[in-house]
Amino acid sequence: MPNIIEFGKTSDKGLVRTSNEDNLVTSELSVESSSGSKVVRLYAVADGMGGLDNGEIASQIALKTLIETLMSSLVLSELHVNIDSEDPESMQNLLGDAVQDANVKVFELGQKEKKGVGTTLTALLLVNSMAVIANVGDSRIYLLREGTFQQVTVDHSLVAKLVTTGELKLEEIYSYPYRNIVTRFLGMEPEIEADLFSRKIKSEDVFLLCSDGLWEMIRNDQIQKILEEAETPQTACEQLVQIANLNGGADNISVIVVKVRESGTRIEENTKK
Repeated sequence: MPNIIEFGKTSDKGLVRTSNEDNLVTSELSVESSSGSKVVRLYAVADGMGGLDNGEIASQIALKTLIETLMSSLVLSELHVNIDSEDPESMQNLLGDAVQDANVKVFELGQKEKKGVGTTLTALLLVNSMAVIANVGDSRIYLLREGTFQQVTVDHSLVAKLVTTGELKLEEIYSYPYRNIVTRFLGMEPEIEADLFSRKIKSEDVFLLCSDGLWEMIRNDQIQKILEEAETPQTACEQLVQIANLNGGADNISVIVVKVRESGTRIEENTKK
């Protein structure tokens, strides 16, 4: 029996920024394959950079291109066998190609505007019992599974590099003066490399996608507590944003929470924007 997916989403400009350069997307596509209809679900968060309207436009273009590339690719008949067999490598390649297409469009925007324009992008693709993840930048995807809350993605940032080399302690990243320097993002170069991951989905898994405006304001143990205790994913999203603002709201805050439930569990899918 297929899993049932429940999700929530919200985005807020925070208390300091005058505009919201974040964008997020949730999308579903039903694909006819040799074994019947398959539902492919995409969730993504993009945190734009460039100031004024440029960051917002960059994140919008990235997500629009990501969806268009994925949707056009998934309806091709030669990919149906990969969907049926749940081949993680082919699905990672598919998502990676879509991220690269998004990068090209953002890079072209920067060339046109003749200024620095970019965006982070983190995406979750759910196909049958498989989760495929792509990431460029310092927006994050976490997985809460059986009481363990872990970051799946790896930040492409100066502070992450300093932590890896031992020059900075993990707790110091929240106060480090150059913590907002991102070392890899869409629009940086004509070609960009996305980190790609895959996981087998388990019942009661909870995925959290967020921009740095969330994780810089709330520590992991508090995020986990909210995800575990909130009645619905939408409630969790709203509580996370509320607390991030209470803690200072220093940046735009975007959150998507995706929960996997066993088929037969009664839920109401929340599509609130």
